[in-house]
Amino acid sequence: MTKAMVVAVMTAVLAALLPAAAAAGPLVDARDPRGDVRFTAAEGMTEQRRRSVDLRRLTATNVERGVRFRLRLRWIARPETFEQFFFVYFENSREFGALQLRASRSRGSAVLEGAPTPGGSTYCRVVPKVDLRRTRLTVDVPRRCLPVREAKVSVLAYTTPSGRRAGTVVYSSDRLRAPGTVDLTPTG
Repeated sequence: MTKAMVVAVMTAVLAALLPAAAAAGPLVDARDPRGDVRFTAAEGMTEQRRRSVDLRRLTATNVERGVRFRLRLRWIARPETFEQFFFVYFENSREFGALQLRASRSRGSAVLEGAPTPGGSTYCRVVPKVDLRRTRLTVDVPRRCLPVREAKVSVLAYTTPSGRRAGTVVYSSDRLRAPGTVDLTPTG
């Protein structure tokens, strides 16, 4: 083979591989500034615990049956101390979806309104996983509970008391918004 033929073959191989490599990257990779947690006037929780929901990063990657969302934050509480709730919202002009996670209890659900289904909505039970360092929360969401059109993606995290009062009092919150709109249902 001549040098020109080798270059042509290598160029063709690289051109074929580059789109596949690009598709394997994250669908969302958004960062949030440290220390921007908002406190409420509610009493009963230390400042350190309130800061626990300080969001650091949201990534979303394509997996076989849906999208894997990974939240990185300051630290994830154990259920006996207090509760943390995490909501990932997906929104466009026709669809609204919410992924609700209660990390300390390993519970979650995803709901999509305006879905292309007979009833117009879908519901999925999901199981969030916490890493050993308790700073990352990972959950896989099935495609049927994700918008079919590009959507804005945002996250809300907040602290609340444990037990029956969970969700009735909010001690602190943090928000993260991914820039632009995102296609969460690629066909790759």
